[in-house]
Amino acid sequence: MNLLLSIRDEYLQKILNRQKTIEIRKTRPKQLSEGDTLWFWNTQPYREIGVGATCDGVLSHNWRTIWDLYGVYSGMSYKSYMAYADFNEMITAIWLKDVFVIPEPLHRWQIRSINRSFRPPRTHSYIESDSALGNLLAQQKRIPAPHPLYGGF
Repeated sequence: MNLLLSIRDEYLQKILNRQKTIEIRKTRPKQLSEGDTLWFWNTQPYREIGVGATCDGVLSHNWRTIWDLYGVYSGMSYKSYMAYADFNEMITAIWLKDVFVIPEPLHRWQIRSINRSFRPPRTHSYIESDSALGNLLAQQKRIPAPHPLYGGF
């Protein structure tokens, strides 16, 4: 399963720098499970897919529990978390592992050249493995993201 998640560049950089190892969502992707591939749609101004990761687990719970247990891994301040969570009854934490980059990010125009109906997701969307976009993503070389302490690829 491939899942495309929209994310602001600020948080994508924190994922790459290992300051963010859990992605927080207000809605739980129903079909997501451990081992699935996550692709990140970097929102404006970039509008591209260039980073991915493997789902290492998913947990939904009330907003307070998610923050108390996992806030430190979210890459968010309490203030920004509360502005996002907005006291929603359920919040989902998605654990990330094996973060990778692809050498040439896929821009919106490239994706639309193979799928004219492509629209970036507001929150998330599923990508079928046998779809044009699924096939294109499967062909991408995946380079492990450099570790901020150890460097290198």
